[in-house]
Amino acid sequence: DGKMGLGKVLLGVAAGLGVVAAAPVLGGVGVLTGIGALVGGGVGALGGLIASHNENGEKEYFKGKLTEEEGLAIYALSISIAYCDGIFSKEEQEIINKFIKEIYKSNCGEAFKSKIKEIYENPPTFENVVRDYITKVDDNKWNIFDEVIEEVIKADDEKSKEEEEYRNKWEEYKKEGFKKENSRWETSDRED
Repeated sequence: DGKMGLGKVLLGVAAGLGVVAAAPVLGGVGVLTGIGALVGGGVGALGGLIASHNENGEKEYFKGKLTEEEGLAIYALSISIAYCDGIFSKEEQEIINKFIKEIYKSNCGEAFKSKIKEIYENPPTFENVVRDYITKVDDNKWNIFDEVIEEVIKADDEKSKEEEEYRNKWEEYKKEGFKKENSRWETSDRED
């Protein structure tokens, strides 16, 4: 199922933001067979993005609702991973374009909409994603980023060297970043 991962993640974001009523709008490119595949497909925390009530009483990260900041962080991270090998595949482009269209039709804020577009046009590096997006999300919700990384990486038929490196940087950052209270990220390359 090639790019299932990216479509799944973006659908989770769209549903979490209330842009879609958890319907498979991003389907149609053979990405999703329906919302059942998404929530029932053993996608762990990503299912929790949408399933606001969970019969098993498992921990839910976003209770089915995302703030724009959380949505942006998940989106930026998935775009960044998808692009870490330097290109978007045709399928990835289709999925992302559908997502952007849905966001533009929605009543999300204008600033949010232009950010979504800008991220796609200039995919951020790992460091930028962390500094500009992930650090703005409460770190007790960071498990969701683990899921996003796994989901997007395993969507490719073979893992690329770049994807492996990306995952390693994240694992490293989680260990180091927490200890140093993000100081390393804050003080290096600030442009303001």
